[in-house]
This record gives sequence, C-alpha cells and structure tokens, in this order.
Amino acid sequence: MPRDESPREDLLAEATALVRRAELTGPEFPEPVVAGFWNDGGLSVYFGEDPVFRFDETGQLKRAFVEGIKYQVRDSTLVRLKQDRTSTDRVRLIRQRLTHVEARPFCQKIQELLTRLLVGLQEAQVTQGAAVPDDSDVVTELLDVLPVILAADSWLASRIDDER
Repeated sequence: MPRDESPREDLLAEATALVRRAELTGPEFPEPVVAGFWNDGGLSVYFGEDPVFRFDETGQLKRAFVEGIKYQVRDSTLVRLKQDRTSTDRVRLIRQRLTHVEARPFCQKIQELLTRLLVGLQEAQVTQGAAVPDDSDVVTELLDVLPVILAADSWLASRIDDER
C-alpha cells in the first residue's frame, strides 16, 4: 500500500517492492491496472490509484485501499483504518472492526473486480503492456493465481468473526 497519499504518476515505476510487475489494459478498465508479485509470492493489484488489493502467498487478503479508505485483515478480522489529525498536528490511527454485514459488500467488490480482470485476461481483452523486468509474463502468473484467490467462495468472509 502506498504510504504517500499524493496522486501516483507512474505506478509501474513506483511499485518497486513488486519484483515482477506489469501494466494491464483493457476495455473493462478505464485506467491501467498494475499487478505484481512480491518476493514471498504475494500479489498486489492496483486498479488505477483506487482500489488497491494486497494478497499474501496463500491468496488471503492482507490489505486494501478502497474509496480512499485503508483496510487490513488482522486477527481474522477485517479492520478499517482511519487517520485522525489532532489539534497538535499529530496523526492518530483509528481501527474499526467491520461486522460480517459491513464486510460483505467489500468482499463482493473485490470478487467482482478480480473476476472481471480474470475473464478479461482469459479472453485476451486485457493485455500486458510494459513490465518490470521487461521479460516478465505477469499475465501467465495471474491466470494461475486469480482462480485460486477466487475459488474459495468466501475467501475473506470465512475469516471474519461473526460474533460482534
């Protein structure tokens, strides 16, 4: 997740922690999608500047940035993170656990976006542009990884504690 809240000029160049990354374009996506893999095998997908999803090597969501709000999965719970600036210009991080009902639309949005990306890749409507390193075949890796992430019907919802 980007720490800097200012607009990104070139996500492909700036996402240096992703050891293999590429820009993907297609008619379903108004802005380029940048997808890449971490050293540990985890995946990050940037649908423009927002939303952004970070998955671990097993395909479980770790972090997200959706509609300007940061989220993380912590102790099997989806947590919304909000920055609160105090009168002394200090920043305080407020964590709010989401209930299952609150998390459901969030999970559905992720499922919908990743499904659109996968279908676009499968139908060759979404194609790879620039890549780092240049010879990276991120599309092939995504075609392997996205079905695994999407196969678990409740890949995140199952991890959210219902008892609040």
